[in-house]
Amino acid sequence: MDICIIIPTFNEEDCITGSIKRIGKIMEDSPYNYCIIVSDDGSSDRTVLRILSIKNPKVRVISSKRRRGRGHALTRAISLCNSDYVIYIDADLSINPKVISTIISNLSSFPIVIGSKHIAGSRLSYPPIRVFLSKSYRNLTNFLFGLNFTDYQAGVKGFRTATIKNILRKVKSQKWSWDTEVLVNAKRVKIPIKEIPIEVQEVGNKSSVRLLRDSLLMLLNLIRIRLQ
Repeated sequence: MDICIIIPTFNEEDCITGSIKRIGKIMEDSPYNYCIIVSDDGSSDRTVLRILSIKNPKVRVISSKRRRGRGHALTRAISLCNSDYVIYIDADLSINPKVISTIISNLSSFPIVIGSKHIAGSRLSYPPIRVFLSKSYRNLTNFLFGLNFTDYQAGVKGFRTATIKNILRKVKSQKWSWDTEVLVNAKRVKIPIKEIPIEVQEVGNKSSVRLLRDSLLMLLNLIRIRLQ
């Protein structure tokens, strides 16, 4: 079994080395062949240099000259994967990466497996404003598209590689709405999707202004996806 782990990055110099090593340890302790692709979205700090300093032949970095969006970084990396499965996880590892093993075991039965902060078994250390915005976005998206997911934006998801490559032919989002558009398009063609609990520990401080701004942009993208 071949597995590709994708880590999207933007200005993650403080954590990326430790995150890669932590994920590498999890995969080395597994029975699977693996590679790690770090897809950098035009970082202006030393993120890429930090990645290049890691002497591990299973780690590869690709980077954009300018910032194009998290969705673009994920799509580009997935296009390079020839593995059986592909899993992405956010670079700061605010989501406990041990969930990678659970995702792999579930991908034998489900073409798509997604983490959720809002189902039984999840453990959160999260500011109330972020919980509120996450649930509000979920409820609105479920209403607009007639779906019943508990979490669209959790930063860890796994796919059978052939499945996600086929879905991405119809995905236009290059930014934060990428996850939502992937799931909406998967449901339109009745692809089974499994939600699993995750452990989340808030890392860093994201201002409420930024959160509200991002929420507005995601709302506008929901309208675009609904109309297409």
